[in-house]
Amino acid sequence: MNAVNDNRTVRKFDDIILSSRYDIDIEMDAMQIMAEAVHPEIRYEIACIFCDSNAGSCYTIWVKTDNVSIARYIGSVMHDAIIELEGGHNGISVKECGDLFTEIFVVDPMWLGMM
Repeated sequence: MNAVNDNRTVRKFDDIILSSRYDIDIEMDAMQIMAEAVHPEIRYEIACIFCDSNAGSCYTIWVKTDNVSIARYIGSVMHDAIIELEGGHNGISVKECGDLFTEIFVVDPMWLGMM
């Protein structure tokens, strides 16, 4: 998981690493709310959530499983949470830990005005 850099501040929530490219508190808060929305019995599958501050509201979620159904559930629940919180996002990518390039599940950018 290269999303976390030793020079970057990270926050942990329920053993999930939350990281923002520019250490923006509001992004950290949003990621925690997104993680809280996932059912606790499945939340343990989430290893890390990263927000790319350069892209604004663009998230990568690393999960501990390659189970597509679980990845889809996590991505969908987090999509709904960020839509409710911020009115949209610039994309959500769910990847398996250790794999920087292969996406298990992707949610295209969506803002309420685009629906």
